[in-house]
Amino acid sequence: MKRLILVTMLLTFFCVPVLFAASLLDKAASLEGKGFGGVLVGAIYNPGITEVNKALENYGFPKFGDVSLGLGGMGFGVINNKFVIGGAGFANMPLTTEARINGTNISAIISGGYGFFEIGYNFMGDGNLLLSPILGLGGGGTKLVFLSKDDKTYDFGDVVKNPISKEFSIRYGGFGLELGFLMLISVIDFDQKEVDLNNVTVKKGEMEVSISNVTVKVKNSMNIGLRVSYFYVFQVNDPSVAGEPQYSGHNIFASLFIGFGSESSSYQKN
Repeated sequence: MKRLILVTMLLTFFCVPVLFAASLLDKAASLEGKGFGGVLVGAIYNPGITEVNKALENYGFPKFGDVSLGLGGMGFGVINNKFVIGGAGFANMPLTTEARINGTNISAIISGGYGFFEIGYNFMGDGNLLLSPILGLGGGGTKLVFLSKDDKTYDFGDVVKNPISKEFSIRYGGFGLELGFLMLISVIDFDQKEVDLNNVTVKKGEMEVSISNVTVKVKNSMNIGLRVSYFYVFQVNDPSVAGEPQYSGHNIFASLFIGFGSESSSYQKN
């Protein structure tokens, strides 16, 4: 799952280009595309932690909260100002609870990470506003760590000869589906440029289009947005642990987005 999340984050920040389409229109071409990427900050609501809390309460642990801080990144390309394609990766920051068992303080720490390839459709024709549903395919994982804390001093030689484990992890994870909604607003435009194309040939598959008297406009922008999504991960229990509590994969992630983008469009000169 770590590899999945890493690949998604790399796509978010480095591999989401400005997409464009080329077509023949009155012996000219129209070049349009948009791309953006940035960071997500929000809250992840996880009602599926109930069974884990019940199991830990039997050993004297206070409950984990069901809301945690969510951090991540997102990047998309928009084709013809309509079709949205990209991805997001994010993680819920660790939650901690602690109990004293047999004279030793034990901390239980739970955290997770998720990544999704996403598609959508922009219902707004305005270039400064994007409203799109999101359908995602990916997955994620959750880790429950038990960490013992004591005041003992251990001899280095004894630790090397007989390592003393003070930490144990239980892992859940699997395939996931996502359904959400994205609103994005371009708030500041900068580095606007216009480029004139004359007698330029553009290849589209086996077809070649000659472009003349076309002006391409390119601009960069700062964007803010709101993203809300429900995602479900089909959790697979850790095979190394028997009798662990069931961790349900229901989650809701509400977040704010801030980032930068680039947009290109063109028009035919008279």
